[in-house]
Amino acid sequence: MNTFNDIKELVTALKREEKLISEMFSKRKSIEYRLSDALELVDFHENRIDLLIEKSVIRQNGGFLELDGQFLDFFEQVLYVSEEINVSYINENIKSIKERIIYFLNEPNESRRYTYLRFIKKTFRNMGLVTLRSVVDLRRNIENTFKNESNYKNKQLKLENLDAKRTVVTNLIQQTLALINEEEITFFNRALDEELSRIIIELKHQLGECSHNLIDSIKQDDISDGF
Repeated sequence: MNTFNDIKELVTALKREEKLISEMFSKRKSIEYRLSDALELVDFHENRIDLLIEKSVIRQNGGFLELDGQFLDFFEQVLYVSEEINVSYINENIKSIKERIIYFLNEPNESRRYTYLRFIKKTFRNMGLVTLRSVVDLRRNIENTFKNESNYKNKQLKLENLDAKRTVVTNLIQQTLALINEEEITFFNRALDEELSRIIIELKHQLGECSHNLIDSIKQDDISDGF
């Protein structure tokens, strides 16, 4: 595999082909990306696409292109769009926060207390972002399924699976709000600083927005009764 020689070469290549890579990433779940469409975004200079293929940024399969797995994973992780909300995700994040809260409350050393608090802040921030993006993705998939799935049985199965995911997201929202408002009052009384306060305010706003979107999706599409 022919790789980039250094970070400067990598960043320069990504910047030069920013339009193509951004478009391929945004369409990664909705369409198979055609080589003919990609050529338009590089002014029909096929050698620019060849370089991305050579450096394993993208892969070619016949007349179609896709982002290489390592770059796709990197972009999704940096943009917080890779994490899937499921029962395991909920349990692990809630458990991790509760563990760090106990460590924080037991720790007299300020430096170690700050380490625990930093983890808690980061996890709360990520949970808000992941929940918002999951709700947007959920609503889009519901709409696409209703509009585009012609097979009746598959449509019913897909909608049932989406409804189950909606229940999981709702559970995350409820557990997160309970953790903040009811279960860890002592921690928030002791640890609440300006940054954590901003994070919690933003998190509550994000979860409220998610709840409204979920309610709207229920009104729009009664998944449990089919369509």
